[in-house]
Amino acid sequence: MRNLNVKIQRMTIVIPMALLVCLSGCSSLFGPPSGSSRPAGGIEQAKGAEPPEIDLVFVVDQSESMGGSPHERGTDPTGLRFRALRYAIDSLRMKATASRPHRMGLVQFGTDAPAELSSSLIATTDSTGIAHLQAKLQPRNLVWTNFGSAMKRAAGILRTGGAFAPNHRPAIVVFTDGTPEDTRHLPRSAYFQEIERLVDAELGQTGCLVYLVAVDASGRFWGQDSAEWNRITGGRARSIASVEELKPQFNEILLDLLQLPKMAKDEVHPGMTAFTVGPYLEQLECHVLGQPLQGLELVAPNGHAVQPVRWTSQDYTILTVKRPQAGAWSYRLPSKATTLTIYRNETPVRPRLVSPLPIHPAGKAMRVIAEVRYVNGDALTELPAYPLRITTRVTPGGKQASNYTMRPRGSGLFDTDGDTPIPPQSREVQVETVLHAGTSREYTTSSRIDITRTPYFDVSLQTGGWLRHYGDQIVVTAQLREAGAPVAPEQVFQSPTAVIRAELVGSPENQRSTSMWLDERREQPGTYVAYLPAAVRAPGRYEVTYALGATDVRSGKRVEGTETISVMVRPTWLDWLVVGGTLAARLAAIGLTVLIITLLWAFLWALRLPRMRGGKVQILAPERPQNPARTPANANRPKTQPSGGGLAGLMQTAAAATPAQASEGPSPAPSRDHSYPLRGKFLLCRYGRLFFIHEVRARRGSQGPLGGGARMDVRQYAVRFFVYGVPGIVRCESGKDVMVGRYRVKF
Repeated sequence: MRNLNVKIQRMTIVIPMALLVCLSGCSSLFGPPSGSSRPAGGIEQAKGAEPPEIDLVFVVDQSESMGGSPHERGTDPTGLRFRALRYAIDSLRMKATASRPHRMGLVQFGTDAPAELSSSLIATTDSTGIAHLQAKLQPRNLVWTNFGSAMKRAAGILRTGGAFAPNHRPAIVVFTDGTPEDTRHLPRSAYFQEIERLVDAELGQTGCLVYLVAVDASGRFWGQDSAEWNRITGGRARSIASVEELKPQFNEILLDLLQLPKMAKDEVHPGMTAFTVGPYLEQLECHVLGQPLQGLELVAPNGHAVQPVRWTSQDYTILTVKRPQAGAWSYRLPSKATTLTIYRNETPVRPRLVSPLPIHPAGKAMRVIAEVRYVNGDALTELPAYPLRITTRVTPGGKQASNYTMRPRGSGLFDTDGDTPIPPQSREVQVETVLHAGTSREYTTSSRIDITRTPYFDVSLQTGGWLRHYGDQIVVTAQLREAGAPVAPEQVFQSPTAVIRAELVGSPENQRSTSMWLDERREQPGTYVAYLPAAVRAPGRYEVTYALGATDVRSGKRVEGTETISVMVRPTWLDWLVVGGTLAARLAAIGLTVLIITLLWAFLWALRLPRMRGGKVQILAPERPQNPARTPANANRPKTQPSGGGLAGLMQTAAAATPAQASEGPSPAPSRDHSYPLRGKFLLCRYGRLFFIHEVRARRGSQGPLGGGARMDVRQYAVRFFVYGVPGIVRCESGKDVMVGRYRVKF
């Protein structure tokens, strides 16, 4: 029993002290260490691999057979192909935006492809340049059909215009009416072998798409040439019966280049003709080719006619409706009108890649972040009938694809749950992101990401483990790597001490920090750290952008790039206690913590008290005025807990004891005497006071004059009390009384 008491006594000291040390000494619980960093200039966010800019070169056959001669009737003597080209130019201009204007060039060929009849790439926003290009669209007789010369000229225009750069989609569209032929009069197979070698040499590994539209009204050549052209173009060759079909063919090619849904062909009769419009569209286009509108109206699902924007030319009209309502629409034609053929295009909202960037370092894991918004920046409002879901597929060259369902992270952004490792030997990665509108529609964006061997920073937010704490700073660290392995900065950069900056760009409270330089840690070469000033006071996602800018001493090239990373803040109660709450709330929480520790200490101490062997205690307290109508009969009974062994036994008191009036001494005021037997381990808790009463020692007798004396049992007690949290201790002998706080206690 003695050893048990010693152990309990030690526990009363060790456990509370451990709690105090944990609360006051474990600095890691309160977040990462603080520091300071040097301010830097603002960071300009790099553009992600959004839907690529289209760089399109039209290659137009101007051979003798196309325009005709005195000896033969031409395939297109009236120049309908030029009207189709003007229509294609206008259609592409309609789909351009300020950030993606698209560009187009021109090559006209026959025996050769003269430079004066060609045009370099011109932005669709350049009205003067477009007018100059269209002025060259005139019928000419350039005799033979030299495809090699034409393809070489088109490849040169794309290369000179920078169309093979990342985030561009180069393409060549060829229109012809014959088989390859020139003054050499080679066999047909020799011509196609020559064209194939030239295309591989000029366009191989550039991502350039080649389309071919052939008109073979007489059926003389396409049957034998189609297989060759489909091999050269990768299956993008097609034929038409007459030049009048060229406009829809050009429309279909543009939709394929822009990764838009295939067009629908509607036969509109007098009266009402229904059609369905999909959800989440930027624009609805209705193309009426070579026919008058005859009073055509577009009727929305609410039954009202809309007023579309019209693009009108000599032989076509395009009606556009911005952000049309999803559902059942109708064409309305007057009863006396004739049937119209309408080609309907839908331009949906598609995911735009924020990460990865168009050029990605080799060996760096790739996390896909996509933004889903309208072109003007408005967020999508999810329609109950068409719930949104975003998925992505990452395919490194020659490797197995990784598929992800992307999670929403606010502000129209979605990201993957994990990173995709990219093998250092990869040269490109295809990232395909799909917006699923319910189960009925899917809108896809496919982007090519070029992989280059270049140094990069592996960045992570320091969160003290998996938990992010509240505080006044966000710690950002970065390690310099190349092809997945650490590399020393002095071996790579001319100025290794000023190459990277970081700033907070988003938080649940929409705050931004100033940009800070990351400084190299002396104890960890190649590792950089910055302290971003930010009041982290709310749970949620915090976005940090870092920017790299330095010159690689090995190649002399500038290495630049930005990346945005994020962390979820999940604060603990300690974060709220130290930072998150108001001053009053924090003081109250600290006081409550101290009180709990004090009570725990007291209870552990009481566990080692000896058992009482008898006696009783009387507690006299001043009578307080009571309202008999509102005070229950047992209002003055002590608040006790029945005994039940263990700690419950410690809480034992004489619940059945009958109060008795005090028999000794005057009372300063009317009082009520509460008398309790002292047995077992005694604890009394009542009206904001806590009494621990225990025996100290028993005196067996007293000495008389002759060395003897009567022996008596005079017990001595100790009272440890806590009155409203204020501790104290008094001692008293049996038969006497003491003051405990405001109360008189008699033994």
